Amino acid sequence: MLRQLGGPLTTAGIADRLGLAPSTVSEHLSVLADADVVTRHRVGRSVYYQLTDTGRALLALLSGEDVLRAVS
Repeated sequence: MLRQLGGPLTTAGIADRLGLAPSTVSEHLSVLADADVVTRHRVGRSVYYQLTDTGRALLALLSGEDVLRAVS
C-alpha cells in the first residue's frame, strides 16, 4: 500500500490499484495515519492520502534504499 502513495490518492484509487475492497484500504490507511506514516485531507467527499516524511523513510527502509535521501 505504501508504494502506491507516491502522490495524493483517494481510498477508492488505492483500492482499485490493489484490487482490494475500499473498506479494507480505509481501515489500513486509518492505522497508517494514526502512526503518522500518511496524511489525509478531505476535498469534497473524497479523502486523499499521501506519505509523510516518516512514511517515505519507512518505505525506503523496507525497500533497502537510502533513508536519508528518501526524506530530503
